[in-house]
Amino acid sequence: MTDVYASPFFKARHGSTHGYDVTDPAMLNPELGGRAGFDALSEELRRRDMGLVLDVVPNHMAMSSENPWWMDVLEHGPSSRYSSFFDIDWQAPALDGRILVPILGRPYGEALESGELTLGLEDGAMFVRSFEHRLPVDPRAYGRVDPNEEYERALDRFVRSVLASSNRGSAGTSWSSRASWRGTAP
Repeated sequence: MTDVYASPFFKARHGSTHGYDVTDPAMLNPELGGRAGFDALSEELRRRDMGLVLDVVPNHMAMSSENPWWMDVLEHGPSSRYSSFFDIDWQAPALDGRILVPILGRPYGEALESGELTLGLEDGAMFVRSFEHRLPVDPRAYGRVDPNEEYERALDRFVRSVLASSNRGSAGTSWSSRASWRGTAP
């Protein structure tokens, strides 16, 4: 044997067993020993006169809330400093500059009605949660929430305004009694 072939060593989603779900391509994975572990492996390979081949391609980036580059793109769209790092068609006619993230297990309106989508506030940032996914809200939409308004009413009005501006959903949908607000007051 002359070389070791390995999956990516970069920081991946917490608990990754394979490393193909990178969350920070500029950092060695601390769960694999970080820099010290990589240096020890490199030294041992040198001692044995062996090489190292890493399997690294762009699609190894994780679509995860643990990936700050992806979260920045979701929050800021084409103006994100990382938008060019992802293969996104910002000109797709049906999406009008938005990103389609296929994570819902059922149609959007049904997911909203069932309470699978919740609006939250954490560390001054708003987000929508759907099961394990935490999706940032564009800061330009923050003005649609009145911090003095009762949370359930604010959430209902906010989501209705987002739906109306995106021409998606039904204006007559009443879901606020099953939706929830997570976090602290703005």
